[in-house]
Amino acid sequence: MAERLQQFYLITLGEAVLRSGEALSGSNLGTPHARGFGLAFVAIVLLWRVYFYRAGAVLPLAITSARMPIQEAVAVAGTHLLMVTGVFLAGVGFALYIMEPLGRPEPKWLIVILGGPALFLAGRSLFELQVFSRISRSRLAGLLALGLLIPATWYLPPLAVGGAAAAVLAGIVASDAWRGRGRAPELPAPRI
Repeated sequence: MAERLQQFYLITLGEAVLRSGEALSGSNLGTPHARGFGLAFVAIVLLWRVYFYRAGAVLPLAITSARMPIQEAVAVAGTHLLMVTGVFLAGVGFALYIMEPLGRPEPKWLIVILGGPALFLAGRSLFELQVFSRISRSRLAGLLALGLLIPATWYLPPLAVGGAAAAVLAGIVASDAWRGRGRAPELPAPRI
């Protein structure tokens, strides 16, 4: 079950790559569009890294070590649905800021450009709670930062909003790396 969920997540990341490439090929291939594509690729790598850091790596062990493995697997599948939906929505945001990197700001675009990573982080936080019975502060800080970016980026072009969302994900990755220096991998401690 764990491997299937991870494969499903990776397929969704692949779909985001495909959507980004399709958006770039449909654009006029100017420098801002290429920057948007580069930013989308960086964001996809960050989404991969945030997912697999610790909880994603020990998911099979978390399911098998749970007191009720079937219930744990079903709960984990639900959080994967949230994460996959977030990545899919982020992929739509990638296409927006690749196609219209310097376009007129549309506040409704914030729903996909910031909302996709936020939905992913919400699912990832619940996933971490299911695997380790705790949520990292960096995940909660990332959700708060994405929420605070809504008014701060209201009038910015889509590429700048995408850059801000990627910066939040990069901050989470940096925090994980800082906290994890020299520490042994954490063993899962599922509540179920």
